[in-house]
Amino acid sequence: MRKWYRIASRALISAVLTTLICIFFIERQYPYRGRLVSSAPFNYKDQRDYFDLDQDEKTEMIRSVLKVRDLTELLIYEWDGDLIDQANVRGSLLRRCRLFEGDYNGDGLSELYLFTHVGDSLWLNVVDPNAGGRQLIARKMIPGTRMMNGEASYTITGGQMGDVNGDGSLDFYFSVIAGFTRSPRNVYCYDIVNDSLYRSPTAGSGPRSFLRSDDLDNDGTPEYWGRVSAFGNYSDIKVPYSDMSSWLMVFTHDLEFEFEPLEFPAFGSVVDAQVMETDGMKKLVVVKTYKGNLDSIHNELLLVSLSGKIEGRQLLPDQFQGIKPVFYVRNQEVFIYDLNGKLYAYDRNLELQNILERDWFRAVHTGRFRYPGNDEVLYYITSDGALSLTDMDHKMLARLDLKVPPSGLIHIKSISTDIIKNGIHLRTNSNEQTIAIEINPRRYFEYFYGFAIFLSILAFIYLVQVFQIRQEQKRMENEKRLRTLQLQSLKSQMNPHFIFNALNSISAMYMQGNNRKANNFLTSFSRMIRDVVDSSERVVVTLREEIDFVRNYLELEKIRYGENFSFSFDISNDCMEIELPSMCIHAFVENSVKHAFHDKQKPMHVVVNAHRKGKLVKVEIKDNGIGFGNAENPLGRTGKGMKIVSEIISNYSKASGRKIFYIYRNIGSEDNTTEGSLVELSIEA
Repeated sequence: MRKWYRIASRALISAVLTTLICIFFIERQYPYRGRLVSSAPFNYKDQRDYFDLDQDEKTEMIRSVLKVRDLTELLIYEWDGDLIDQANVRGSLLRRCRLFEGDYNGDGLSELYLFTHVGDSLWLNVVDPNAGGRQLIARKMIPGTRMMNGEASYTITGGQMGDVNGDGSLDFYFSVIAGFTRSPRNVYCYDIVNDSLYRSPTAGSGPRSFLRSDDLDNDGTPEYWGRVSAFGNYSDIKVPYSDMSSWLMVFTHDLEFEFEPLEFPAFGSVVDAQVMETDGMKKLVVVKTYKGNLDSIHNELLLVSLSGKIEGRQLLPDQFQGIKPVFYVRNQEVFIYDLNGKLYAYDRNLELQNILERDWFRAVHTGRFRYPGNDEVLYYITSDGALSLTDMDHKMLARLDLKVPPSGLIHIKSISTDIIKNGIHLRTNSNEQTIAIEINPRRYFEYFYGFAIFLSILAFIYLVQVFQIRQEQKRMENEKRLRTLQLQSLKSQMNPHFIFNALNSISAMYMQGNNRKANNFLTSFSRMIRDVVDSSERVVVTLREEIDFVRNYLELEKIRYGENFSFSFDISNDCMEIELPSMCIHAFVENSVKHAFHDKQKPMHVVVNAHRKGKLVKVEIKDNGIGFGNAENPLGRTGKGMKIVSEIISNYSKASGRKIFYIYRNIGSEDNTTEGSLVELSIEA
């Protein structure tokens, strides 16, 4: 059982440490990786767009180049750089407009829709890149446009294709929203076949950032709407649907209002809408945010029917104050970003269900686009220039640190070529980049690294435990050996000869009538026997206990030898609780008593001192005997007892890790005669 416990504990510790290392030190590997193919400063006079013009699942590149004033050149390239075709278009390029594409006649070959301007005039040009760059439509004027400070200050969005009159051909829908020039602010539809231009009713506001479309009423024709902001340019002029308010505007295929636009008063408000289908019916999920000082205006989430009736309303948290609404609808759920790391999930009844937190939710730009293979992908661009791509369940697919942090995202589009099977083209106000999205070859290395780290930690823990077990075994062997040696020392002390002599001395004292002396001797002898029994069960004792034992022993010896034998102790109080091997000091004292005094008629004296010196406790055993190595003592007083005490000290040091060592020397006089011996025992405190 203990064996399996050790195995389980090793595995658990290894798993925990592996997880922590992988989280904090191993770079996360995602299913795909982004590889920067090209990066260049954005120049509106030389723009690059990517379309699959012939539906062969390979993207062509189209360059729109302003050659000279009022003359733009369209260059169509294969991805490998081969020029396919070109066309010259009258007019200059716009700063806030991109190239559009669409297949109006359903032949599987797309046409290009390019807006140019000459002076105050805005023109729509349609080019067929599959017919030698022939212009199908040249300079179709969009009425009502004006310049400001020599610049075209309007924004053009859209590019959807739909049938405005039911003739079977598709028509081009787009939105033109002027800036400070105030007009036009309309949604348009151009019928190529009949060369007809349709426009929405006159309004002081309209879809600015993008144009959305969907067949909301299931009549076979799409409706159109987009994000509408209250910019406040019509503060001094009365105009229908003024931009002093934001509006929910939905247009039919013939650009009439689907229902009377819903007004959301307050300058600084923004309204956006997306479709939710519930019980076979489509409704609009509307998000309204507000940036201003009016406490009565709140951020809201609304559910609006196709008749313009508000069927549900929910206040949004204060975190949405002053930000543009960024959200999407999926599977009857509404997901709204606060652009500060959180995503709020609401159900079909507009009840808050969950709040997700991710680092990449702290984005300055986010949205979704359709990837090759018809898969929708969410993208996030953070302020530090990191581009993250996730699936619709927010699982990270790829992450790339862009070379140039984005400033004002204009356009993101998926591309596919022979060289770049899957990729994206990203355009900002300052930079445009082409990024290849590839399968990450190191994706599974993350698991390999984790497994290798796990095995390494497991092996390390195993080796540490084996080392600890072996150290414990050595400690136990040393302790066992120490006990054996101490028992041997005890046996040498309590041998039958010693016991017989002690009992014989006690008996003689009683016979001589020295009852008090005999009683004292018997008391000391019994105390020593008790200490010997106690010490037999203990490997380590305190200095106090060892001194008490030695004192009893010396008292017995004094009774035996009489007044001719004396002893003294000088022990510092701060040394009393130091631990040392049992019988350690006694062995040296016993050696002095047995071997130092050959002439028992001479005065015999033993001194035991103990004092602390730094990190050591110094114990001294002195006697006035014949010394070590004397001619009268050829064995040098280092017999069996001293060998035992040396082994005791050695084994104790190995078992405890504390250093104990001793030295012995003779004490000499001025005439070089030996006056005794000294043993210095040093114990690490």
